[in-house]
Amino acid sequence: MRPGSVLRFAVLGRSVGTDRPRRILDVGGYDGTLLASFRAPLARAIVVDIDAAGLSLAQRGGLLPTCASGAALPFPDGAFDAVLLMDVLNALSPSLQDDVVREAARVLCRDGRLYLSNVDPTFRLPFCDMAQLWKLWRARPGESWVRLAQLLDAAGLDVVSQRSFYGYLARLTYACFFHHNLPSRGHRLKLAAWRRVAGFDARWPMGAQARLLVAQRRTD
Repeated sequence: MRPGSVLRFAVLGRSVGTDRPRRILDVGGYDGTLLASFRAPLARAIVVDIDAAGLSLAQRGGLLPTCASGAALPFPDGAFDAVLLMDVLNALSPSLQDDVVREAARVLCRDGRLYLSNVDPTFRLPFCDMAQLWKLWRARPGESWVRLAQLLDAAGLDVVSQRSFYGYLARLTYACFFHHNLPSRGHRLKLAAWRRVAGFDARWPMGAQARLLVAQRRTD
């Protein structure tokens, strides 16, 4: 699992608990590593992405790949118990953001949940050139809480819970281990240490600069 997925899985696991959904859609999930760790046994788990290489990896991992845009999902209304939008929005234009969130809401069943993660506009990795990193990640700074609330409200979704994550310790560790590659040896040990940091961050994210929102379809 990639370092970013380890961190998101730690906070996602605490939000979902042990009652894992049976029909899950991961929009923009690339190779599905997060979904593969998140899904329950025998769950119908689908990854939607436009990257053929990532979808090929997802298929090898036992997931169901679908090459499609998140703005036009090829599924009927109410087809899923859970939809993941994990760090997807800041790779999209504002108009596409609206379309993707609306489509995610459309394919959710009545009691289904949308899990949406997003870094804050103030997100910074210590000792890193963020302008260079945003270009490398093909993304831009995250959306504000006001913008996220507008997107969800327009799609007929209400926030039922939220968690903050990516605190200072997690950001410092990520920058040292995976951006600056310090120390240059001991990759397995770094990954093991990173999992510990991610678990700590999911509980005590001091100085957090990202959030996971859980939303449901409006019932009124």
